[in-house]
Amino acid sequence: MNGDTFPFVAGCIFVGFGGLLILSLLQYLWQRTRLRGRATGSIVAIETVSAAGAPQSIAKLADAPADDAAAAQRYYRPVVAYSVDGQQYRVQGPYALRSSTTRTTYVGDTATSEIQIDRLPYDTGQSMSVGYDRTNPANAIVIDRRRELTVIALQIFCGGMSMVLGLLAFYWNGNLAWLGREWHN
Repeated sequence: MNGDTFPFVAGCIFVGFGGLLILSLLQYLWQRTRLRGRATGSIVAIETVSAAGAPQSIAKLADAPADDAAAAQRYYRPVVAYSVDGQQYRVQGPYALRSSTTRTTYVGDTATSEIQIDRLPYDTGQSMSVGYDRTNPANAIVIDRRRELTVIALQIFCGGMSMVLGLLAFYWNGNLAWLGREWHN
């Protein structure tokens, strides 16, 4: 190694971070293999929580008033009931935020803000897919394919790019000599 210490340390950090992202994705996919049971459940409640308050459960999702800025800062997750071999179970889905749009109108020196809060992608009574462990049906997750594919794609992209940046830092600094003569500057 004939390079400076900083590019070497930066390369190690990038390669390590990228490796952790890829390994955590592989661990998640490996753990999912034991959740091979499938059931269709229905949303029985929607839990909501804010940063300032305690968790609450709401039986029916109502649209938030347009002027309620706090409703845009709440997290929501479905509670899905499903049955396996006649036994009833419940599982909590992932948290989601409600999208909101703020429009500000200026008239002279006066500004008026209007917050429009979008609906959640789910409501009580809606059916959702559940993956469960066949040996222990209480061990389950709510399956949201679109969210899952987004997270997998982001982890692969960020992990791969981080590892490439780390290897480029090694290459530009001449720290890849341990791979052979052709990698040495």
